[in-house]
Amino acid sequence: ACPKFAESQRLDPAAGTLLNLANCYEKNGQTASACVTFKDAEAEAKRLGRADWEKLASERSTFLHQHLSKLTIRVSQPAEVQGLEIRRDGNIVSRAEWGSAIPVDPGAHAVTVVAPGKEKWSTAVTIEPNGAQVTIAVPSLRDEQAAGGAGAASHASGDGSSGVQKPLGIVVGSLGVVGLVFGTVFGLHTSSQKKEGLTHCVNNVCDADGVQLIDDAHASATLSTVSFIAGGALVLGGAVLYFTAPRDHSAPVALRVSPSLGGASLGLSGSF
Repeated sequence: ACPKFAESQRLDPAAGTLLNLANCYEKNGQTASACVTFKDAEAEAKRLGRADWEKLASERSTFLHQHLSKLTIRVSQPAEVQGLEIRRDGNIVSRAEWGSAIPVDPGAHAVTVVAPGKEKWSTAVTIEPNGAQVTIAVPSLRDEQAAGGAGAASHASGDGSSGVQKPLGIVVGSLGVVGLVFGTVFGLHTSSQKKEGLTHCVNNVCDADGVQLIDDAHASATLSTVSFIAGGALVLGGAVLYFTAPRDHSAPVALRVSPSLGGASLGLSGSF
C-alpha cells in the first residue's frame, strides 16, 4: 500500500493522502519515513485549516521522533579528499550530514564511498528499531593503482592482474612445449645412437666406438626423460596460470618461441 499512497501523493498532493502514507510507513516499521511524512502532513493540514488532522499528525510525529533509530557516518580528516562522495542506499549524503546522527528506517542499509583516482569503498549495516544508534567510520581510500595491484594478488575481478598472469602462463606453457620437443628429439637421438653403437658390438663385446655411442645414448635418454618431466610440468603450470587469470580486454599478447634443437638453445621474444 505504501508505494500506492506515495504515487497518489505525487500525482495529486493532499493532506489526507500524506496522513495515510505516514500511517502506512509507521505500520511497516519505517519509523524515519513515517516521522518525516507526519510532519509534512501536519504542515499541509495547518495550511488547509484542518486542526484535527494537524493535531493527529503532530502527536504521531512527536511520538515517533522519540523512537527513531539513527546512523552516523564519520569521515576522518585524512579521509576527506577532494571530490569525496558518500551515498546511503544510493542517495547522496550531503557534507552537512557527515558526523551527524541522521534518522533512518530500521533494516539493512548500504553505504558507498567514491572519489576521483581512488578505489571505491562500501559497507552494509543493519539498523535495529526503537532508537538504535549505529556509527560508520569511513577509512582513507586507497589509490586506484595500488588497489589494482592488490587485486591482482587477491581476487579475480581486477583487469590489471590478467595482464601479468596470462602472459606468464603463455611463457611457462611455451617453455613446457619446448621441453617436450627436446624430450622427443633426445629420445629419437637415443634410439639412433644405441642402434649405431650395437653395430660395433659382437656377443655383447663392443669396441671403443661402440662403448662411446652407447654411453652417449644413455646420456641422451636421461636428458630425454628430464625434458619430458620438466616440459609436462611447465605445460600444466602454464595452463593453470592462463586459465585461472582474470579476463583482460587489453591488447593481445604477441609471443614467439624459437627453439634451436641443433644447438640446444631457445629463443623467446614477444610483447604484452
